[in-house]
Amino acid sequence: MGYANYNDMYPFVIKAYDGEDEETARAIYDADIVINAGAPALRSVIRRVWSDRLTFVYAERLLKDGDRVLRNPLRLLKYKWLFSRFSRKNLHLLCASSYAASDFSKIGAFPGKKYKWGYFPELPPVMEKNACGPLRKGGSSELSILWAGRLLDWKRPYDAVELARSLYAESIPFNLRIIGNGVEFAGVQEAVKAAGLSGRVEMLGSKGPDEVKSAMAESDVFLFTSDYREGWGAVLNEAMGCGTAVVASHACGSTNFLIRHGVNGLIYPCGCIESLQRQVRLLAIDGDLRIRLGRAARETVHGEWGAHSAASRLLELSDSIVGKRANPFTAGPCSKAYDISNEEAEAAVFDSMKRQD
Repeated sequence: MGYANYNDMYPFVIKAYDGEDEETARAIYDADIVINAGAPALRSVIRRVWSDRLTFVYAERLLKDGDRVLRNPLRLLKYKWLFSRFSRKNLHLLCASSYAASDFSKIGAFPGKKYKWGYFPELPPVMEKNACGPLRKGGSSELSILWAGRLLDWKRPYDAVELARSLYAESIPFNLRIIGNGVEFAGVQEAVKAAGLSGRVEMLGSKGPDEVKSAMAESDVFLFTSDYREGWGAVLNEAMGCGTAVVASHACGSTNFLIRHGVNGLIYPCGCIESLQRQVRLLAIDGDLRIRLGRAARETVHGEWGAHSAASRLLELSDSIVGKRANPFTAGPCSKAYDISNEEAEAAVFDSMKRQD
Protein backbone atom coordinates (compact mmCIF):
# COMPACT_ATOMS: atom_id res chain seq x y z
CA MET A 1 0.00 0.00 0.00
CA GLY A 2 3.00 2.33 0.14
CA TYR A 3 2.98 3.05 3.89
CA ALA A 4 6.31 3.37 5.69
CA ASN A 5 7.33 1.55 8.89
CA TYR A 6 7.77 4.57 11.14
CA ASN A 7 9.23 2.45 13.94
CA ASP A 8 12.38 2.04 11.87
CA MET A 9 12.57 5.64 10.65
CA TYR A 10 13.04 7.62 13.86
CA PRO A 11 15.68 7.27 16.59
CA PHE A 12 13.27 8.31 19.35
CA VAL A 13 11.11 5.20 18.90
CA ILE A 14 11.54 2.76 21.80
CA LYS A 15 10.39 -0.68 20.65
CA ALA A 16 8.80 -1.94 23.85
CA TYR A 17 7.58 -5.04 22.02
CA ASP A 18 11.24 -6.15 21.94
CA GLY A 19 11.22 -6.23 25.74
CA GLU A 20 10.69 -3.91 28.70
CA ASP A 21 14.17 -2.72 29.58
CA GLU A 22 15.08 -0.01 32.07
CA GLU A 23 14.92 2.73 29.44
CA THR A 24 11.39 1.73 28.46
CA ALA A 25 10.18 1.60 32.08
CA ARG A 26 11.72 4.98 32.91
CA ALA A 27 10.28 6.67 29.81
CA ILE A 28 6.78 5.40 30.57
CA TYR A 29 6.81 6.27 34.26
CA ASP A 30 8.47 9.70 34.01
CA ALA A 31 6.35 11.11 31.16
CA ASP A 32 3.83 13.81 32.02
CA ILE A 33 1.28 12.09 29.78
CA VAL A 34 1.17 8.57 28.39
CA ILE A 35 -1.15 7.58 25.55
CA ASN A 36 -1.45 3.81 25.52
CA ALA A 37 -2.60 2.38 22.21
CA GLY A 38 -2.56 -1.39 22.12
CA ALA A 39 -0.35 -2.32 25.09
CA PRO A 40 -2.56 -2.08 28.20
CA ALA A 41 -0.88 -5.08 29.84
CA LEU A 42 2.64 -3.65 29.65
CA ARG A 43 4.07 -3.88 33.19
CA SER A 44 5.41 -0.34 33.13
CA VAL A 45 2.03 1.05 32.11
CA ILE A 46 0.24 -0.80 34.91
CA ARG A 47 2.79 0.50 37.43
CA ARG A 48 2.21 4.03 36.16
CA VAL A 49 -1.58 3.74 36.42
CA TRP A 50 -1.43 2.38 39.98
CA SER A 51 0.73 5.41 40.82
CA ASP A 52 -2.14 7.62 39.62
CA ARG A 53 -0.13 9.33 36.89
CA LEU A 54 -2.13 10.77 33.98
CA THR A 55 -2.63 8.04 31.38
CA PHE A 56 -4.89 7.70 28.36
CA VAL A 57 -5.98 4.53 26.62
CA TYR A 58 -6.47 5.10 22.90
CA ALA A 59 -8.95 2.53 21.56
CA GLU A 60 -11.55 1.74 18.95
CA ARG A 61 -14.75 0.04 20.02
CA LEU A 62 -14.46 -3.05 22.19
CA LEU A 63 -17.44 -5.01 20.85
CA LYS A 64 -17.14 -4.95 17.06
CA ASP A 65 -18.80 -8.36 16.92
CA GLY A 66 -21.60 -7.52 19.32
CA ASP A 67 -22.40 -8.05 23.00
CA ARG A 68 -22.07 -11.82 22.73
CA VAL A 69 -18.34 -11.37 23.39
CA LEU A 70 -19.21 -10.40 26.96
CA ARG A 71 -21.08 -13.68 27.44
CA ASN A 72 -17.71 -15.41 27.33
CA PRO A 73 -16.61 -15.43 31.02
CA LEU A 74 -12.89 -15.58 30.19
CA ARG A 75 -13.10 -12.70 27.73
CA LEU A 76 -15.14 -10.60 30.17
CA LEU A 77 -12.64 -11.31 32.96
CA LYS A 78 -9.79 -10.29 30.66
CA TYR A 79 -11.41 -6.96 29.79
CA LYS A 80 -12.21 -6.20 33.42
CA TRP A 81 -8.62 -7.01 34.43
CA LEU A 82 -7.23 -4.74 31.72
CA PHE A 83 -9.55 -1.77 32.23
CA SER A 84 -12.30 -1.90 34.86
CA ARG A 85 -10.09 -2.39 37.91
CA PHE A 86 -8.58 1.06 37.34
CA SER A 87 -11.92 2.91 37.46
CA ARG A 88 -10.78 5.09 40.41
CA LYS A 89 -7.37 5.84 38.93
CA ASN A 90 -6.20 8.67 36.69
CA LEU A 91 -6.87 6.57 33.59
CA HIS A 92 -8.96 8.02 30.76
CA LEU A 93 -10.24 6.81 27.39
CA LEU A 94 -9.65 8.46 24.00
CA CYS A 95 -12.46 7.01 21.90
CA ALA A 96 -11.36 6.20 18.34
CA SER A 97 -14.96 5.25 17.59
CA SER A 98 -18.31 6.82 18.34
CA TYR A 99 -19.34 3.45 19.84
CA ALA A 100 -16.32 3.00 22.10
CA ALA A 101 -17.84 4.86 25.07
CA SER A 102 -20.89 2.61 25.14
CA ASP A 103 -18.83 -0.56 24.75
CA PHE A 104 -16.47 0.26 27.60
CA SER A 105 -19.37 1.34 29.83
CA LYS A 106 -20.74 -2.18 29.53
CA ILE A 107 -17.74 -3.49 31.46
CA GLY A 108 -17.74 -0.59 33.94
CA ALA A 109 -14.56 1.01 32.60
CA PHE A 110 -13.58 4.71 32.49
CA PRO A 111 -16.64 6.10 34.35
CA GLY A 112 -17.00 9.78 33.40
CA LYS A 113 -13.57 9.72 31.74
CA LYS A 114 -14.27 9.09 28.05
CA TYR A 115 -13.46 11.63 25.33
CA LYS A 116 -14.03 11.92 21.62
CA TRP A 117 -10.94 11.17 19.61
CA GLY A 118 -10.16 9.35 16.38
CA TYR A 119 -7.56 9.01 13.67
CA PHE A 120 -5.96 12.07 12.11
CA PRO A 121 -4.42 11.04 8.79
CA GLU A 122 -2.38 13.33 6.59
CA LEU A 123 -4.80 15.33 4.46
CA PRO A 124 -4.38 16.74 0.96
CA PRO A 125 -3.93 20.51 0.55
CA VAL A 126 -7.15 22.53 0.59
CA MET A 127 -8.49 22.57 -2.95
CA GLU A 128 -11.60 24.27 -4.29
CA LYS A 129 -13.84 21.99 -6.31
CA ASN A 130 -15.48 23.41 -9.39
CA ALA A 131 -19.19 23.89 -8.85
CA CYS A 132 -21.33 21.87 -11.22
CA GLY A 133 -25.03 21.93 -11.90
CA PRO A 134 -27.59 19.21 -11.29
CA LEU A 135 -27.59 16.08 -13.41
CA ARG A 136 -30.69 15.43 -15.44
CA LYS A 137 -31.90 12.19 -16.96
CA GLY A 138 -30.36 11.90 -20.40
CA GLY A 139 -27.87 14.70 -19.71
CA SER A 140 -24.24 14.54 -20.77
CA SER A 141 -22.68 15.14 -17.36
CA GLU A 142 -21.95 12.14 -15.15
CA LEU A 143 -21.94 11.85 -11.39
CA SER A 144 -18.49 10.58 -10.42
CA ILE A 145 -18.78 8.15 -7.49
CA LEU A 146 -15.90 6.52 -5.59
CA TRP A 147 -15.71 3.57 -3.22
CA ALA A 148 -12.31 2.78 -1.66
CA GLY A 149 -11.20 0.17 0.85
CA ARG A 150 -10.34 -3.47 1.28
CA LEU A 151 -12.85 -5.66 -0.48
CA LEU A 152 -14.19 -7.53 2.55
CA ASP A 153 -17.77 -8.57 3.25
CA TRP A 154 -18.15 -6.28 6.29
CA LYS A 155 -17.11 -3.25 4.25
CA ARG A 156 -20.16 -4.03 2.09
CA PRO A 157 -18.79 -3.28 -1.41
CA TYR A 158 -21.80 -5.05 -2.93
CA ASP A 159 -23.96 -2.16 -1.67
CA ALA A 160 -22.10 0.12 -4.08
CA VAL A 161 -22.92 -2.27 -6.93
CA GLU A 162 -26.60 -2.29 -5.96
CA LEU A 163 -26.55 1.49 -5.92
CA ALA A 164 -25.06 1.50 -9.42
CA ARG A 165 -27.76 -0.88 -10.61
CA SER A 166 -30.45 1.49 -9.28
CA LEU A 167 -28.91 4.61 -10.85
CA TYR A 168 -28.57 2.82 -14.19
CA ALA A 169 -32.20 1.68 -14.08
CA GLU A 170 -33.28 5.28 -13.48
CA SER A 171 -31.12 6.55 -16.38
CA ILE A 172 -29.12 8.78 -14.05
CA PRO A 173 -25.71 9.34 -15.70
CA PHE A 174 -22.86 8.21 -13.45
CA ASN A 175 -19.58 6.37 -13.24
CA LEU A 176 -18.48 4.36 -10.22
CA ARG A 177 -14.86 3.57 -9.45
CA ILE A 178 -14.01 0.90 -6.89
CA ILE A 179 -10.47 1.01 -5.49
CA GLY A 180 -9.14 -1.86 -3.42
CA ASN A 181 -8.35 -5.52 -3.31
CA GLY A 182 -9.36 -8.40 -1.06
CA VAL A 183 -11.18 -11.69 -0.86
CA GLU A 184 -14.37 -10.23 -2.36
CA PHE A 185 -12.68 -8.75 -5.45
CA ALA A 186 -13.72 -11.54 -7.81
CA GLY A 187 -17.24 -11.62 -6.35
CA VAL A 188 -17.75 -7.89 -6.77
CA GLN A 189 -16.32 -8.06 -10.28
CA GLU A 190 -18.77 -10.82 -11.16
CA ALA A 191 -21.68 -8.85 -9.65
CA VAL A 192 -20.77 -5.85 -11.83
CA LYS A 193 -20.66 -8.04 -14.91
CA ALA A 194 -23.93 -9.83 -14.07
CA ALA A 195 -25.70 -6.48 -13.66
CA GLY A 196 -24.51 -5.32 -17.09
CA LEU A 197 -22.57 -2.46 -15.50
CA SER A 198 -19.09 -3.10 -16.90
CA GLY A 199 -19.25 0.16 -18.86
CA ARG A 200 -20.27 2.14 -15.78
CA VAL A 201 -18.25 0.54 -12.98
CA GLU A 202 -14.46 0.35 -12.96
CA MET A 203 -12.60 -2.08 -10.70
CA LEU A 204 -9.22 -0.42 -10.24
CA GLY A 205 -7.54 -2.76 -7.73
CA SER A 206 -5.10 -1.52 -5.11
CA LYS A 207 -3.71 2.00 -5.31
CA GLY A 208 -1.19 3.90 -3.18
CA PRO A 209 -2.36 6.49 -0.61
CA ASP A 210 -1.64 9.48 -2.87
CA GLU A 211 -3.48 7.87 -5.79
CA VAL A 212 -6.51 7.23 -3.59
CA LYS A 213 -6.60 10.85 -2.42
CA SER A 214 -6.30 12.05 -6.02
CA ALA A 215 -9.28 9.87 -6.94
CA MET A 216 -11.23 11.31 -4.00
CA ALA A 217 -10.47 14.86 -5.11
CA GLU A 218 -11.69 14.05 -8.63
CA SER A 219 -14.96 12.50 -7.43
CA ASP A 220 -18.33 14.12 -6.75
CA VAL A 221 -19.44 11.55 -4.16
CA PHE A 222 -17.59 9.18 -1.83
CA LEU A 223 -19.37 6.08 -0.48
CA PHE A 224 -18.52 4.73 2.99
CA THR A 225 -20.61 1.58 3.41
CA SER A 226 -18.98 -0.48 6.22
CA ASP A 227 -20.84 -2.10 9.11
CA TYR A 228 -20.10 -2.01 12.87
CA ARG A 229 -16.80 -3.83 12.39
CA GLU A 230 -15.28 -0.65 10.92
CA GLY A 231 -13.58 0.65 14.07
CA TRP A 232 -12.95 4.10 12.59
CA GLY A 233 -12.32 4.36 8.84
CA ALA A 234 -9.69 7.00 7.99
CA VAL A 235 -10.90 7.09 4.37
CA LEU A 236 -13.76 9.24 5.66
CA ASN A 237 -11.33 11.88 7.00
CA GLU A 238 -9.47 11.79 3.68
CA ALA A 239 -12.54 12.08 1.45
CA MET A 240 -13.92 14.93 3.54
CA GLY A 241 -10.52 16.62 3.43
CA CYS A 242 -10.69 16.53 -0.37
CA GLY A 243 -13.98 18.45 -0.29
CA THR A 244 -15.95 15.49 -1.59
CA ALA A 245 -19.60 15.01 -0.63
CA VAL A 246 -19.77 11.83 1.43
CA VAL A 247 -22.58 9.35 1.99
CA ALA A 248 -21.68 7.25 5.03
CA SER A 249 -23.14 4.27 6.85
CA HIS A 250 -24.18 5.11 10.40
CA ALA A 251 -22.43 1.98 11.68
CA CYS A 252 -18.86 3.10 10.96
CA GLY A 253 -16.93 4.30 13.99
CA SER A 254 -16.01 7.69 12.53
CA THR A 255 -19.38 8.64 11.03
CA ASN A 256 -21.17 9.98 14.10
CA PHE A 257 -18.12 11.96 15.27
CA LEU A 258 -17.29 13.56 11.93
CA ILE A 259 -20.59 13.97 10.10
CA ARG A 260 -23.62 16.10 10.85
CA HIS A 261 -26.34 14.84 8.54
CA GLY A 262 -27.26 17.40 5.92
CA VAL A 263 -24.56 19.83 7.09
CA ASN A 264 -21.22 18.30 6.07
CA GLY A 265 -22.33 14.93 4.68
CA LEU A 266 -25.20 12.48 4.48
CA ILE A 267 -25.77 9.44 6.71
CA TYR A 268 -27.87 6.40 5.89
CA PRO A 269 -28.75 3.29 7.95
CA CYS A 270 -26.15 0.60 7.26
CA GLY A 271 -27.45 -2.05 4.87
CA CYS A 272 -30.53 -0.06 3.87
CA ILE A 273 -29.92 0.08 0.13
CA GLU A 274 -33.05 2.13 -0.48
CA SER A 275 -31.77 4.86 1.86
CA LEU A 276 -28.31 4.79 0.28
CA GLN A 277 -29.89 5.18 -3.15
CA ARG A 278 -32.04 8.03 -1.94
CA GLN A 279 -29.09 10.01 -0.55
CA VAL A 280 -27.01 9.58 -3.70
CA ARG A 281 -30.01 10.44 -5.88
CA LEU A 282 -30.30 13.72 -3.95
CA LEU A 283 -26.68 14.53 -4.74
CA ALA A 284 -27.16 13.58 -8.38
CA ILE A 285 -29.87 16.16 -8.93
CA ASP A 286 -28.53 18.93 -6.70
CA GLY A 287 -25.06 20.15 -7.63
CA ASP A 288 -25.25 23.01 -5.13
CA LEU A 289 -25.85 20.52 -2.31
CA ARG A 290 -22.80 18.51 -3.37
CA ILE A 291 -20.59 21.59 -3.29
CA ARG A 292 -22.04 22.84 0.02
CA LEU A 293 -21.57 19.51 1.78
CA GLY A 294 -18.08 19.09 0.35
CA ARG A 295 -16.95 22.53 1.52
CA ALA A 296 -18.34 21.96 5.01
CA ALA A 297 -16.71 18.52 5.14
CA ARG A 298 -13.35 19.97 4.19
CA GLU A 299 -13.64 22.67 6.86
CA THR A 300 -14.52 20.04 9.48
CA VAL A 301 -11.43 17.86 9.03
CA HIS A 302 -8.97 20.64 8.23
CA GLY A 303 -10.25 22.64 11.23
CA GLU A 304 -11.86 21.23 14.37
CA TRP A 305 -11.01 17.61 13.49
CA GLY A 306 -7.54 18.33 12.10
CA ALA A 307 -4.38 16.86 13.61
CA HIS A 308 -3.01 20.20 14.87
CA SER A 309 -6.30 21.11 16.52
CA ALA A 310 -6.56 17.67 18.16
CA ALA A 311 -3.00 17.83 19.53
CA SER A 312 -3.60 21.29 21.02
CA ARG A 313 -6.89 20.16 22.52
CA LEU A 314 -5.29 17.11 24.11
CA LEU A 315 -2.80 19.31 25.93
CA GLU A 316 -5.61 21.59 27.15
CA LEU A 317 -7.68 18.61 28.29
CA SER A 318 -4.67 17.17 30.14
CA ASP A 319 -4.08 20.49 31.90
CA SER A 320 -7.73 20.57 32.97
CA ILE A 321 -7.55 17.02 34.33
CA VAL A 322 -4.34 17.67 36.27
CA GLY A 323 -5.73 20.96 37.57
CA LYS A 324 -9.08 19.34 38.42
CA ARG A 325 -10.94 21.83 36.22
CA ALA A 326 -13.94 21.31 33.95
CA ASN A 327 -13.36 19.99 30.44
CA PRO A 328 -12.94 23.10 28.23
CA PHE A 329 -14.51 21.41 25.18
CA THR A 330 -18.17 20.75 24.46
CA ALA A 331 -17.79 19.44 20.90
CA GLY A 332 -15.11 17.91 18.70
CA PRO A 333 -11.94 16.11 19.79
CA CYS A 334 -11.48 15.82 23.57
CA SER A 335 -15.10 16.71 24.34
CA LYS A 336 -17.11 14.21 26.38
CA ALA A 337 -17.94 10.99 24.53
CA TYR A 338 -21.49 9.92 25.33
CA ASP A 339 -22.70 6.33 25.32
CA ILE A 340 -24.57 5.44 22.15
CA SER A 341 -25.53 1.88 21.32
CA ASN A 342 -25.89 0.38 17.87
CA GLU A 343 -29.67 0.53 18.20
CA GLU A 344 -29.76 4.13 19.41
CA ALA A 345 -27.52 5.26 16.55
CA GLU A 346 -29.70 3.53 13.98
CA ALA A 347 -32.85 5.09 15.44
CA ALA A 348 -31.20 8.52 15.36
CA VAL A 349 -30.33 8.29 11.67
CA PHE A 350 -33.84 7.17 10.75
CA ASP A 351 -35.16 10.15 12.73
CA SER A 352 -32.80 12.50 10.83
CA MET A 353 -34.07 11.15 7.54
CA LYS A 354 -37.69 11.69 8.60
CA ARG A 355 -36.89 15.33 9.38
CA GLN A 356 -35.21 15.56 5.99
CA ASP A 357 -38.58 14.71 4.41
